[in-house]
Amino acid sequence: MTGPIFGSMASVAPAVRVPRNGLRAAEDKLCALVVIGVNARGEKHSLAIEDGVRESTQSWREVLLALKGRGLKVPKLAIGDGAMG
Repeated sequence: MTGPIFGSMASVAPAVRVPRNGLRAAEDKLCALVVIGVNARGEKHSLAIEDGVRESTQSWREVLLALKGRGLKVPKLAIGDGAMG
C-alpha cells in the first residue's frame, strides 16, 4: 500500500452498526469501521473493514495505526461523518 495509488487520499466512511442475531439490543455496541481510499485516478479501494465498539476513539485509533503499519502514507484528505455511534 505504498506509492501514489494509496498515498493520495483516504476517506473514513461512517461506521455501520452490526446488530447481533439480526436484532438491535440496547447493549449492542458493535460496529464495522470502514476506511475507503481514493487514488489520483478517482478509483476507490477498500483499505480497512474492522469491528469496533461504538465508533470509539480507541477503535478508530487501532484501525488507523494498523493502516499506518501496513504502509499507508498521511492522506491529503480525510472525511468522517462526525456522528457518534
